[in-house]
Amino acid sequence: MTKLVENIYRPLRVFIPVVLVCLLYGFTKMTIDRIRGEHISASATLALVNALITLLIGMLAAALAMRFGRMSSQIAGVRAGDFMVLDEEAAPEEQSKYGLSG
Repeated sequence: MTKLVENIYRPLRVFIPVVLVCLLYGFTKMTIDRIRGEHISASATLALVNALITLLIGMLAAALAMRFGRMSSQIAGVRAGDFMVLDEEAAPEEQSKYGLSG
């Protein structure tokens, strides 16, 4: 269960290995194609484009996980230092700065 929670809030741990496999296959296939002839196959191009799209989706998932993690203090993976607690009797300028009008 702990591994599942860690992977939910660190999605790049899942996406980066997939991206690396696609890049490795794409560049290997492209190199073989260039050695055998002058054209690059569709499968090499598809693997490289797949790696790019997967990387972008992984980055989006990481940004969303970070955003949702900061919104809720009950979600695992949120550090205590991410939040600022103000006293109830804070100065008026601090209250207005953080939208805590009393």
